[in-house]
Amino acid sequence: MTLKPFGLARWRNLLAIGLLSLALALLQSNTLAAERVTFDYRLLQLSVPVDSLKRFATEGVVDSELRFWLRLLDEPTRLQLRQLLQQPIDEDPAIVARFTYMNLGEAFLQRLGSLIQTDSHLNGFSALRSALILASADQPEGLTLLNVMQHFPGHDIRINGAVALRLLSEAKLLSKERDIAVQAIAQQSAQSVAEHPFKSQLIDLRQTGSYSVSQQALQIQVSQPRYTPAGRVSTYPLDVDLYLPEATEPVPLVIFTHSLGSTRSDFHYLGQHLASHGIAVAVPEHLGSDRDYLQAFLRGEVRNLVEPDEYRSRKTEITRLLDRLAQSPLALNWSGQFDLQKIGIMGYSLGGTTALSLAGGGVNQPQLQQHCVKTTPMTLDLSVLLQCLASQIPTAPGDWHDPRIKAVIAVYPPTSVILGSEGMGKIAVPTLIAAASHDLMAPAMLEQITPFQWLTTPNKYLALIDPGTHFTMTALGAEDRLPNFLKSTEPRPAPEIGQGYLQALSTAFFQVYLNHRTEYLPYLSPAYANQISQDELRLYLVQSLPSPTTLQK
Repeated sequence: MTLKPFGLARWRNLLAIGLLSLALALLQSNTLAAERVTFDYRLLQLSVPVDSLKRFATEGVVDSELRFWLRLLDEPTRLQLRQLLQQPIDEDPAIVARFTYMNLGEAFLQRLGSLIQTDSHLNGFSALRSALILASADQPEGLTLLNVMQHFPGHDIRINGAVALRLLSEAKLLSKERDIAVQAIAQQSAQSVAEHPFKSQLIDLRQTGSYSVSQQALQIQVSQPRYTPAGRVSTYPLDVDLYLPEATEPVPLVIFTHSLGSTRSDFHYLGQHLASHGIAVAVPEHLGSDRDYLQAFLRGEVRNLVEPDEYRSRKTEITRLLDRLAQSPLALNWSGQFDLQKIGIMGYSLGGTTALSLAGGGVNQPQLQQHCVKTTPMTLDLSVLLQCLASQIPTAPGDWHDPRIKAVIAVYPPTSVILGSEGMGKIAVPTLIAAASHDLMAPAMLEQITPFQWLTTPNKYLALIDPGTHFTMTALGAEDRLPNFLKSTEPRPAPEIGQGYLQALSTAFFQVYLNHRTEYLPYLSPAYANQISQDELRLYLVQSLPSPTTLQK
Protein backbone atom coordinates (compact mmCIF):
# COMPACT_ATOMS: atom_id res chain seq x y z
CA MET A 1 0.00 0.00 0.00
CA THR A 2 1.39 3.39 -0.98
CA LEU A 3 0.41 6.41 1.05
CA LYS A 4 0.11 9.91 -0.32
CA PRO A 5 2.18 12.87 0.94
CA PHE A 6 1.54 14.26 4.39
CA GLY A 7 -1.66 16.14 5.10
CA LEU A 8 -5.31 15.26 5.06
CA ALA A 9 -4.83 12.77 2.23
CA ARG A 10 -2.29 10.85 4.32
CA TRP A 11 -4.35 10.46 7.45
CA ARG A 12 -7.42 9.65 5.37
CA ASN A 13 -5.59 6.71 3.82
CA LEU A 14 -4.15 5.55 7.13
CA LEU A 15 -7.68 5.23 8.50
CA ALA A 16 -8.23 2.24 6.26
CA ILE A 17 -5.27 0.12 7.38
CA GLY A 18 -5.99 -0.53 11.04
CA LEU A 19 -6.91 0.91 14.38
CA LEU A 20 -3.40 2.05 15.22
CA SER A 21 -3.12 3.67 11.83
CA LEU A 22 -6.48 5.35 12.41
CA ALA A 23 -5.33 6.86 15.69
CA LEU A 24 -1.97 8.00 14.44
CA ALA A 25 -3.23 9.49 11.21
CA LEU A 26 -6.02 11.44 12.81
CA LEU A 27 -3.66 12.55 15.51
CA GLN A 28 -1.47 14.12 12.87
CA SER A 29 -4.35 16.55 12.44
CA ASN A 30 -4.10 17.54 16.08
CA THR A 31 -3.70 14.65 18.51
CA LEU A 32 -2.03 11.85 20.47
CA ALA A 33 -1.15 11.75 24.05
CA ALA A 34 0.78 11.25 27.23
CA GLU A 35 1.68 7.67 28.15
CA ARG A 36 -0.66 5.43 26.17
CA VAL A 37 -3.01 5.55 23.25
CA THR A 38 -6.05 3.45 24.11
CA PHE A 39 -8.73 2.34 21.69
CA ASP A 40 -12.12 1.96 23.43
CA TYR A 41 -15.03 0.16 21.83
CA ARG A 42 -17.71 -1.18 24.14
CA LEU A 43 -15.85 -3.62 26.42
CA LEU A 44 -12.79 -3.77 24.20
CA GLN A 45 -9.69 -1.78 25.16
CA LEU A 46 -6.44 -1.96 23.20
CA SER A 47 -3.43 0.19 24.10
CA VAL A 48 -0.09 1.20 22.63
CA PRO A 49 2.54 2.96 24.78
CA VAL A 50 3.69 6.34 23.51
CA ASP A 51 7.27 5.40 24.34
CA SER A 52 6.99 2.39 22.03
CA LEU A 53 5.87 4.65 19.22
CA LYS A 54 8.71 7.08 19.94
CA ARG A 55 11.39 4.35 19.86
CA PHE A 56 9.91 3.01 16.66
CA ALA A 57 9.89 6.45 15.05
CA THR A 58 13.36 7.60 16.13
CA GLU A 59 15.29 4.29 16.22
CA GLY A 60 13.24 1.83 14.21
CA VAL A 61 12.89 -0.40 17.28
CA VAL A 62 9.75 -2.58 17.42
CA ASP A 63 9.05 -3.81 20.94
CA SER A 64 6.63 -6.52 21.99
CA GLU A 65 3.73 -4.13 22.64
CA LEU A 66 3.96 -2.61 19.19
CA ARG A 67 4.78 -5.77 17.24
CA PHE A 68 1.17 -6.97 16.96
CA TRP A 69 0.00 -3.69 15.43
CA LEU A 70 2.86 -3.38 12.99
CA ARG A 71 2.14 -6.84 11.64
CA LEU A 72 -0.91 -5.23 10.03
CA LEU A 73 1.32 -2.96 7.92
CA ASP A 74 3.63 -3.78 5.03
CA GLU A 75 7.21 -2.55 5.06
CA PRO A 76 6.69 0.59 2.88
CA THR A 77 3.83 1.64 5.11
CA ARG A 78 5.93 1.11 8.23
CA LEU A 79 8.58 3.42 6.83
CA GLN A 80 6.00 6.03 6.03
CA LEU A 81 4.54 5.67 9.52
CA ARG A 82 7.94 6.39 11.05
CA GLN A 83 8.21 9.49 8.89
CA LEU A 84 4.67 10.52 9.83
CA LEU A 85 5.45 10.43 13.55
CA GLN A 86 8.37 12.81 13.12
CA GLN A 87 7.12 14.98 10.27
CA PRO A 88 7.26 18.63 11.38
CA ILE A 89 4.42 21.02 10.63
CA ASP A 90 6.39 24.17 9.99
CA GLU A 91 4.08 26.87 11.28
CA ASP A 92 4.59 29.83 13.56
CA PRO A 93 3.36 29.06 17.11
CA ALA A 94 1.33 32.27 17.13
CA ILE A 95 -0.55 31.16 14.00
CA VAL A 96 -1.18 27.73 15.51
CA ALA A 97 -2.61 29.41 18.60
CA ARG A 98 -4.83 31.68 16.49
CA PHE A 99 -6.09 28.68 14.58
CA THR A 100 -7.09 26.86 17.76
CA TYR A 101 -8.97 29.91 19.08
CA MET A 102 -10.76 31.02 15.91
CA ASN A 103 -14.33 29.86 15.29
CA LEU A 104 -13.43 27.29 12.61
CA GLY A 105 -10.51 25.96 14.66
CA GLU A 106 -12.61 25.58 17.79
CA ALA A 107 -15.32 23.81 15.82
CA PHE A 108 -12.76 21.44 14.31
CA LEU A 109 -11.16 20.63 17.68
CA GLN A 110 -14.56 20.17 19.28
CA ARG A 111 -15.47 17.59 16.66
CA LEU A 112 -12.07 15.95 16.75
CA GLY A 113 -12.44 15.79 20.52
CA SER A 114 -15.41 13.47 20.10
CA LEU A 115 -12.93 10.97 18.67
CA ILE A 116 -9.81 11.82 20.68
CA GLN A 117 -10.81 11.89 24.32
CA THR A 118 -9.05 12.41 27.64
CA ASP A 119 -8.30 9.59 30.06
CA SER A 120 -11.59 10.51 31.80
CA HIS A 121 -13.52 9.82 28.58
CA LEU A 122 -14.25 13.53 28.13
CA ASN A 123 -14.13 15.44 24.85
CA GLY A 124 -10.48 16.12 24.07
CA PHE A 125 -11.05 19.69 22.85
CA SER A 126 -9.14 21.54 25.58
CA ALA A 127 -6.38 18.95 25.78
CA LEU A 128 -5.86 19.03 22.03
CA ARG A 129 -5.69 22.82 21.98
CA SER A 130 -3.16 22.83 24.81
CA ALA A 131 -1.00 20.13 23.23
CA LEU A 132 -0.93 21.84 19.84
CA ILE A 133 0.10 25.21 21.22
CA LEU A 134 2.72 23.80 23.58
CA ALA A 135 4.19 21.49 20.95
CA SER A 136 4.45 24.25 18.35
CA ALA A 137 6.28 26.47 20.85
CA ASP A 138 8.59 23.67 22.01
CA GLN A 139 11.67 24.21 19.87
CA PRO A 140 13.63 22.77 18.20
CA GLU A 141 11.30 19.77 17.81
CA GLY A 142 8.24 21.91 17.19
CA LEU A 143 4.87 20.70 16.03
CA THR A 144 5.25 16.99 15.32
CA LEU A 145 2.93 14.14 16.11
CA LEU A 146 5.29 12.78 18.75
CA ASN A 147 5.67 16.18 20.37
CA VAL A 148 1.92 16.68 20.51
CA MET A 149 1.71 13.30 22.23
CA GLN A 150 4.24 14.39 24.81
CA HIS A 151 2.31 17.58 25.60
CA PHE A 152 -1.15 16.07 25.76
CA PRO A 153 -2.31 16.31 29.41
CA GLY A 154 -3.25 13.16 31.29
CA HIS A 155 -2.07 9.55 31.19
CA ASP A 156 -4.10 8.25 28.27
CA ILE A 157 -5.58 9.40 25.04
CA ARG A 158 -8.70 7.43 24.42
CA ILE A 159 -9.87 6.78 20.88
CA ASN A 160 -13.66 6.56 20.81
CA GLY A 161 -14.20 3.32 18.91
CA ALA A 162 -17.75 4.09 17.80
CA VAL A 163 -16.68 7.40 16.25
CA ALA A 164 -13.58 5.75 14.76
CA LEU A 165 -15.61 3.06 13.02
CA ARG A 166 -18.00 5.66 11.67
CA LEU A 167 -15.05 7.58 10.28
CA LEU A 168 -13.81 4.41 8.63
CA SER A 169 -17.16 4.20 6.87
CA GLU A 170 -16.94 7.85 5.83
CA ALA A 171 -13.39 7.31 4.59
CA LYS A 172 -14.79 4.63 2.29
CA LEU A 173 -17.22 7.18 0.89
CA LEU A 174 -14.40 9.64 0.27
CA SER A 175 -12.14 7.11 -1.45
CA LYS A 176 -13.65 3.88 -2.77
CA GLU A 177 -17.06 5.31 -3.60
CA ARG A 178 -15.45 8.39 -5.08
CA ASP A 179 -13.37 6.16 -7.35
CA ILE A 180 -16.49 4.24 -8.36
CA ALA A 181 -18.26 7.51 -9.17
CA VAL A 182 -15.32 8.77 -11.22
CA GLN A 183 -15.20 5.49 -13.12
CA ALA A 184 -18.95 5.57 -13.74
CA ILE A 185 -18.76 9.14 -15.03
CA ALA A 186 -15.80 8.26 -17.26
CA GLN A 187 -17.63 5.25 -18.68
CA GLN A 188 -20.80 7.23 -19.29
CA SER A 189 -18.79 9.95 -20.97
CA ALA A 190 -16.93 7.43 -23.16
CA GLN A 191 -20.22 5.88 -24.27
CA SER A 192 -21.61 9.29 -25.19
CA VAL A 193 -18.44 10.16 -27.12
CA ALA A 194 -18.73 6.92 -29.09
CA GLU A 195 -22.38 7.59 -29.94
CA HIS A 196 -21.96 11.33 -30.60
CA PRO A 197 -18.36 11.92 -31.72
CA PHE A 198 -16.61 15.26 -31.75
CA LYS A 199 -17.40 17.59 -34.65
CA SER A 200 -14.09 18.61 -36.16
CA GLN A 201 -15.31 22.07 -37.20
CA LEU A 202 -15.69 23.21 -33.59
CA ILE A 203 -13.21 25.85 -32.56
CA ASP A 204 -11.12 25.75 -29.38
CA LEU A 205 -13.01 27.85 -26.83
CA ARG A 206 -9.92 27.99 -24.67
CA GLN A 207 -8.56 30.51 -27.12
CA THR A 208 -9.14 34.26 -26.81
CA GLY A 209 -12.28 35.53 -28.55
CA SER A 210 -12.60 38.26 -31.18
CA TYR A 211 -13.72 41.16 -28.94
CA SER A 212 -11.32 43.79 -27.68
CA VAL A 213 -11.53 44.08 -23.89
CA SER A 214 -11.20 47.02 -21.53
CA GLN A 215 -10.68 46.52 -17.82
CA GLN A 216 -12.07 49.14 -15.47
CA ALA A 217 -12.26 49.65 -11.73
CA LEU A 218 -15.56 50.48 -10.09
CA GLN A 219 -16.19 51.37 -6.47
CA ILE A 220 -19.61 51.50 -4.86
CA GLN A 221 -20.62 52.29 -1.29
CA VAL A 222 -22.47 49.63 0.67
CA SER A 223 -24.42 50.65 3.75
CA GLN A 224 -24.71 47.50 5.83
CA PRO A 225 -22.61 46.25 8.76
CA ARG A 226 -19.84 43.87 7.79
CA TYR A 227 -16.47 42.65 9.01
CA THR A 228 -13.35 44.01 7.31
CA PRO A 229 -9.61 43.82 8.09
CA ALA A 230 -10.08 47.13 9.93
CA GLY A 231 -12.88 45.73 12.08
CA ARG A 232 -16.67 45.88 11.88
CA VAL A 233 -17.96 48.84 9.90
CA SER A 234 -21.42 50.10 8.95
CA THR A 235 -20.53 51.61 5.56
CA TYR A 236 -17.68 50.63 3.29
CA PRO A 237 -16.48 50.74 -0.33
CA LEU A 238 -16.92 47.68 -2.52
CA ASP A 239 -14.17 47.46 -5.13
CA VAL A 240 -15.09 45.77 -8.39
CA ASP A 241 -13.09 44.84 -11.47
CA LEU A 242 -15.07 45.12 -14.70
CA TYR A 243 -14.09 43.31 -17.91
CA LEU A 244 -15.97 44.93 -20.77
CA PRO A 245 -16.10 43.81 -24.41
CA GLU A 246 -16.03 46.51 -27.05
CA ALA A 247 -19.37 45.58 -28.58
CA THR A 248 -22.00 47.48 -30.53
CA GLU A 249 -24.88 45.45 -29.12
CA PRO A 250 -25.93 44.98 -25.45
CA VAL A 251 -23.96 42.14 -23.88
CA PRO A 252 -24.69 39.59 -21.14
CA LEU A 253 -23.29 40.22 -17.68
CA VAL A 254 -21.73 37.64 -15.35
CA ILE A 255 -20.96 38.34 -11.69
CA PHE A 256 -17.98 36.35 -10.38
CA THR A 257 -17.64 35.80 -6.61
CA HIS A 258 -14.24 34.64 -5.37
CA SER A 259 -13.19 32.00 -2.87
CA LEU A 260 -12.15 32.33 0.79
CA GLY A 261 -8.71 33.91 1.13
CA SER A 262 -8.64 34.85 -2.54
CA THR A 263 -8.87 38.15 -4.36
CA ARG A 264 -10.63 39.50 -7.40
CA SER A 265 -7.39 39.63 -9.38
CA ASP A 266 -6.87 35.87 -9.01
CA PHE A 267 -9.53 35.35 -11.67
CA HIS A 268 -8.32 37.98 -14.10
CA TYR A 269 -7.70 35.21 -16.62
CA LEU A 270 -11.37 34.26 -16.61
CA GLY A 271 -12.82 37.79 -16.73
CA GLN A 272 -10.54 38.71 -19.60
CA HIS A 273 -11.44 35.53 -21.49
CA LEU A 274 -15.22 35.78 -21.17
CA ALA A 275 -15.15 39.44 -22.16
CA SER A 276 -13.15 38.56 -25.28
CA HIS A 277 -16.10 36.34 -26.23
CA GLY A 278 -18.61 39.14 -25.77
CA ILE A 279 -19.65 38.56 -22.15
CA ALA A 280 -19.11 41.34 -19.58
CA VAL A 281 -17.78 40.25 -16.20
CA ALA A 282 -17.90 42.01 -12.82
CA VAL A 283 -15.70 40.68 -10.00
CA PRO A 284 -16.29 42.21 -6.55
CA GLU A 285 -13.75 41.97 -3.70
CA HIS A 286 -15.41 40.62 -0.54
CA LEU A 287 -13.59 42.42 2.26
CA GLY A 288 -14.41 39.88 4.96
CA SER A 289 -13.06 36.84 3.12
CA ASP A 290 -10.36 38.05 0.77
CA ARG A 291 -6.56 37.80 0.89
CA ASP A 292 -6.16 40.96 2.98
CA TYR A 293 -8.54 39.59 5.59
CA LEU A 294 -6.58 36.33 5.66
CA GLN A 295 -3.36 38.25 6.21
CA ALA A 296 -5.00 40.30 8.96
CA PHE A 297 -5.97 37.04 10.66
CA LEU A 298 -2.43 35.69 10.40
CA ARG A 299 -1.12 38.91 11.96
CA GLY A 300 -3.59 38.59 14.82
CA GLU A 301 -5.53 41.71 13.89
CA VAL A 302 -8.85 39.87 13.58
CA ARG A 303 -9.90 36.87 15.62
CA ASN A 304 -11.57 34.67 12.99
CA LEU A 305 -10.57 33.64 9.50
CA VAL A 306 -14.18 34.26 8.46
CA GLU A 307 -17.26 35.45 10.35
CA PRO A 308 -20.71 33.83 10.11
CA ASP A 309 -22.20 37.00 8.68
CA GLU A 310 -19.91 36.76 5.65
CA TYR A 311 -22.55 34.73 3.83
CA ARG A 312 -25.11 37.49 4.13
CA SER A 313 -22.56 40.23 3.41
CA ARG A 314 -21.64 38.58 0.12
CA LYS A 315 -25.29 38.27 -0.86
CA THR A 316 -25.88 41.96 -0.08
CA GLU A 317 -22.82 43.05 -2.04
CA ILE A 318 -23.84 41.17 -5.17
CA THR A 319 -27.37 42.54 -4.95
CA ARG A 320 -26.05 46.11 -4.52
CA LEU A 321 -23.64 45.61 -7.40
CA LEU A 322 -26.43 44.47 -9.72
CA ASP A 323 -28.52 47.46 -8.63
CA ARG A 324 -25.62 49.78 -9.40
CA LEU A 325 -24.89 48.29 -12.81
CA ALA A 326 -28.57 48.58 -13.72
CA GLN A 327 -28.54 52.33 -13.15
CA SER A 328 -28.64 54.62 -16.15
CA PRO A 329 -26.63 56.48 -17.17
CA LEU A 330 -23.78 54.24 -16.10
CA ALA A 331 -20.71 56.23 -15.17
CA LEU A 332 -18.26 54.07 -17.08
CA ASN A 333 -15.84 54.96 -19.81
CA TRP A 334 -17.41 52.34 -22.05
CA SER A 335 -19.54 52.69 -25.14
CA GLY A 336 -21.40 49.40 -24.66
CA GLN A 337 -24.45 48.41 -22.64
CA PHE A 338 -25.44 45.52 -20.41
CA ASP A 339 -28.38 43.35 -21.37
CA LEU A 340 -30.02 43.19 -17.95
CA GLN A 341 -32.23 40.32 -19.05
CA LYS A 342 -29.09 38.20 -19.46
CA ILE A 343 -27.40 38.09 -16.05
CA GLY A 344 -25.45 35.10 -14.79
CA ILE A 345 -23.40 34.35 -11.71
CA MET A 346 -20.30 32.27 -11.17
CA GLY A 347 -18.38 31.42 -8.04
CA TYR A 348 -15.40 29.44 -6.79
CA SER A 349 -15.50 27.39 -3.56
CA LEU A 350 -17.23 29.66 -0.97
CA GLY A 351 -18.10 31.85 -3.96
CA GLY A 352 -19.73 28.81 -5.58
CA THR A 353 -21.94 28.38 -2.52
CA THR A 354 -22.76 32.09 -2.71
CA ALA A 355 -23.66 31.79 -6.39
CA LEU A 356 -25.96 28.79 -5.87
CA SER A 357 -27.65 30.55 -2.94
CA LEU A 358 -28.48 33.62 -5.03
CA ALA A 359 -29.55 31.46 -7.97
CA GLY A 360 -32.38 30.02 -5.88
CA GLY A 361 -30.77 27.62 -3.40
CA GLY A 362 -31.01 29.99 -0.44
CA VAL A 363 -29.68 28.89 2.94
CA ASN A 364 -31.27 25.84 4.58
CA GLN A 365 -31.44 27.00 8.20
CA PRO A 366 -33.43 23.98 9.52
CA GLN A 367 -30.81 21.60 8.16
CA LEU A 368 -27.98 23.77 9.46
CA GLN A 369 -29.49 23.75 12.94
CA GLN A 370 -29.79 19.97 12.78
CA HIS A 371 -26.24 19.28 11.57
CA CYS A 372 -24.28 22.03 13.27
CA VAL A 373 -24.88 21.59 16.98
CA LYS A 374 -21.88 21.65 19.29
CA THR A 375 -21.98 17.91 19.91
CA THR A 376 -21.81 17.00 16.22
CA PRO A 377 -19.06 14.35 15.87
CA MET A 378 -15.92 14.45 13.76
CA THR A 379 -16.22 14.39 9.97
CA LEU A 380 -13.58 14.11 7.26
CA ASP A 381 -15.41 16.75 5.21
CA LEU A 382 -13.75 19.95 6.41
CA SER A 383 -16.07 22.13 4.33
CA VAL A 384 -18.87 21.31 6.78
CA LEU A 385 -17.12 23.54 9.33
CA LEU A 386 -17.35 26.46 6.93
CA GLN A 387 -20.95 25.68 6.01
CA CYS A 388 -21.96 25.47 9.65
CA LEU A 389 -20.89 29.06 10.24
CA ALA A 390 -24.09 30.03 8.41
CA SER A 391 -26.09 28.56 11.30
CA GLN A 392 -24.77 31.43 13.42
CA ILE A 393 -25.92 34.28 11.18
CA PRO A 394 -27.15 36.82 13.77
CA THR A 395 -30.58 37.40 12.23
CA ALA A 396 -32.76 35.50 9.80
CA PRO A 397 -31.17 35.71 6.33
CA GLY A 398 -34.47 36.14 4.50
CA ASP A 399 -34.91 35.36 0.82
CA TRP A 400 -31.53 34.93 -0.86
CA HIS A 401 -32.85 34.37 -4.38
CA ASP A 402 -32.17 37.15 -6.90
CA PRO A 403 -34.57 36.57 -9.83
CA ARG A 404 -32.33 38.61 -12.14
CA ILE A 405 -29.91 35.68 -12.25
CA LYS A 406 -30.67 33.44 -15.22
CA ALA A 407 -27.78 30.92 -15.08
CA VAL A 408 -25.17 29.79 -12.56
CA ILE A 409 -21.77 28.08 -12.55
CA ALA A 410 -20.39 26.84 -9.21
CA VAL A 411 -16.80 25.57 -9.04
CA TYR A 412 -16.07 23.19 -6.12
CA PRO A 413 -18.92 24.56 -3.99
CA PRO A 414 -19.61 23.25 -0.46
CA THR A 415 -23.35 22.45 -0.55
CA SER A 416 -24.27 19.35 1.46
CA VAL A 417 -25.32 21.08 4.70
CA ILE A 418 -25.87 24.75 3.88
CA LEU A 419 -28.13 23.95 0.90
CA GLY A 420 -28.89 20.23 1.13
CA SER A 421 -31.28 18.43 -1.17
CA GLU A 422 -34.06 20.94 -0.46
CA GLY A 423 -31.96 23.97 -1.38
CA MET A 424 -30.42 22.37 -4.46
CA GLY A 425 -33.87 21.29 -5.59
CA LYS A 426 -35.08 24.91 -5.54
CA ILE A 427 -32.62 26.04 -8.20
CA ALA A 428 -34.61 26.46 -11.39
CA VAL A 429 -32.07 28.15 -13.68
CA PRO A 430 -29.48 26.33 -15.84
CA THR A 431 -26.68 25.12 -13.59
CA LEU A 432 -23.13 23.85 -14.12
CA ILE A 433 -21.24 22.39 -11.18
CA ALA A 434 -17.52 21.64 -11.37
CA ALA A 435 -15.95 19.02 -9.10
CA ALA A 436 -12.35 17.92 -8.53
CA SER A 437 -11.86 14.23 -7.82
CA HIS A 438 -9.14 14.69 -5.19
CA ASP A 439 -10.51 17.78 -3.49
CA LEU A 440 -9.60 17.63 0.21
CA MET A 441 -11.35 20.85 1.20
CA ALA A 442 -14.80 20.12 -0.29
CA PRO A 443 -14.79 16.40 -1.20
CA ALA A 444 -16.35 15.84 -4.61
CA MET A 445 -18.58 12.90 -3.69
CA LEU A 446 -20.16 14.66 -0.72
CA GLU A 447 -20.23 18.27 -1.91
CA GLN A 448 -20.74 18.18 -5.69
CA ILE A 449 -21.44 14.74 -7.18
CA THR A 450 -24.26 13.72 -4.83
CA PRO A 451 -25.69 17.28 -4.63
CA PHE A 452 -25.71 17.40 -8.45
CA GLN A 453 -28.26 14.58 -8.30
CA TRP A 454 -30.48 16.76 -6.12
CA LEU A 455 -30.85 19.36 -8.87
CA THR A 456 -34.24 19.38 -10.55
CA THR A 457 -33.56 21.98 -13.23
CA PRO A 458 -33.61 20.29 -16.67
CA ASN A 459 -30.50 22.13 -17.88
CA LYS A 460 -27.79 20.91 -15.56
CA TYR A 461 -24.18 19.86 -16.10
CA LEU A 462 -21.48 18.24 -13.98
CA ALA A 463 -17.86 18.84 -14.98
CA LEU A 464 -15.42 16.49 -13.28
CA ILE A 465 -11.69 17.21 -13.19
CA ASP A 466 -9.56 14.12 -12.48
CA PRO A 467 -7.21 14.08 -10.59
CA GLY A 468 -7.97 17.69 -9.70
CA THR A 469 -7.68 19.37 -6.31
CA HIS A 470 -9.43 22.35 -4.75
CA PHE A 471 -6.85 24.68 -6.30
CA THR A 472 -6.73 23.25 -9.81
CA MET A 473 -8.36 26.27 -11.49
CA THR A 474 -7.05 29.12 -9.35
CA ALA A 475 -4.40 31.57 -10.45
CA LEU A 476 -0.83 30.34 -10.41
CA GLY A 477 0.54 30.64 -6.88
CA ALA A 478 -2.85 31.31 -5.27
CA GLU A 479 -2.51 28.34 -2.92
CA ASP A 480 0.99 29.40 -1.91
CA ARG A 481 -0.45 32.44 -0.11
CA LEU A 482 -2.26 30.19 2.37
CA PRO A 483 -0.73 29.33 5.74
CA ASN A 484 1.06 25.97 5.64
CA PHE A 485 -1.59 24.04 7.55
CA LEU A 486 -4.27 24.96 4.99
CA LYS A 487 -2.32 23.96 1.90
CA SER A 488 -3.07 20.87 -0.14
CA THR A 489 -0.23 18.36 -0.37
CA GLU A 490 -1.51 16.62 -3.49
CA PRO A 491 0.65 16.88 -6.63
CA ARG A 492 -0.77 19.67 -8.78
CA PRO A 493 -0.92 19.69 -12.57
CA ALA A 494 -0.13 22.98 -14.27
CA PRO A 495 -2.97 25.38 -13.35
CA GLU A 496 -3.23 26.56 -16.95
CA ILE A 497 -4.82 23.23 -17.87
CA GLY A 498 -7.72 23.58 -15.43
CA GLN A 499 -8.05 27.27 -16.22
CA GLY A 500 -8.42 26.40 -19.90
CA TYR A 501 -11.21 23.96 -19.10
CA LEU A 502 -13.05 26.59 -17.08
CA GLN A 503 -12.60 29.19 -19.81
CA ALA A 504 -14.05 26.87 -22.45
CA LEU A 505 -16.96 25.55 -20.37
CA SER A 506 -18.02 28.94 -18.99
CA THR A 507 -17.90 30.53 -22.44
CA ALA A 508 -20.12 27.84 -23.96
CA PHE A 509 -22.48 27.70 -20.97
CA PHE A 510 -23.15 31.43 -20.80
CA GLN A 511 -23.40 31.78 -24.58
CA VAL A 512 -26.14 29.14 -24.58
CA TYR A 513 -28.05 30.04 -21.44
CA LEU A 514 -27.59 33.81 -21.32
CA ASN A 515 -27.05 34.77 -24.95
CA HIS A 516 -29.40 32.04 -26.30
CA ARG A 517 -26.87 31.03 -28.95
CA THR A 518 -27.71 27.38 -29.53
CA GLU A 519 -24.76 26.93 -31.89
CA TYR A 520 -22.65 26.66 -28.73
CA LEU A 521 -24.55 23.60 -27.45
CA PRO A 522 -22.07 21.13 -29.05
CA TYR A 523 -19.39 22.59 -26.78
CA LEU A 524 -21.41 21.48 -23.75
CA SER A 525 -20.98 17.82 -24.63
CA PRO A 526 -18.88 14.89 -23.44
CA ALA A 527 -17.32 14.81 -26.91
CA TYR A 528 -15.98 18.36 -26.70
CA ALA A 529 -14.78 17.83 -23.13
CA ASN A 530 -12.98 14.72 -24.32
CA GLN A 531 -11.47 16.64 -27.23
CA ILE A 532 -9.80 19.26 -25.03
CA SER A 533 -9.05 16.89 -22.14
CA GLN A 534 -5.38 16.23 -21.37
CA ASP A 535 -3.97 13.07 -19.81
CA GLU A 536 -2.37 15.01 -16.96
CA LEU A 537 -5.75 16.37 -15.90
CA ARG A 538 -8.79 14.69 -17.43
CA LEU A 539 -12.07 16.50 -18.03
CA TYR A 540 -15.48 14.83 -18.13
CA LEU A 541 -18.82 16.55 -18.73
CA VAL A 542 -22.19 14.86 -18.13
CA GLN A 543 -25.79 15.94 -17.73
CA SER A 544 -26.94 12.98 -15.66
CA LEU A 545 -25.47 10.32 -13.41
CA PRO A 546 -26.24 6.70 -12.64
CA SER A 547 -28.49 6.16 -9.65
CA PRO A 548 -27.02 6.89 -6.21
CA THR A 549 -27.18 3.17 -5.47
CA THR A 550 -25.02 2.42 -8.51
CA LEU A 551 -22.47 5.06 -7.51
CA GLN A 552 -22.13 3.58 -4.03
CA LYS A 553 -21.64 -0.07 -4.97
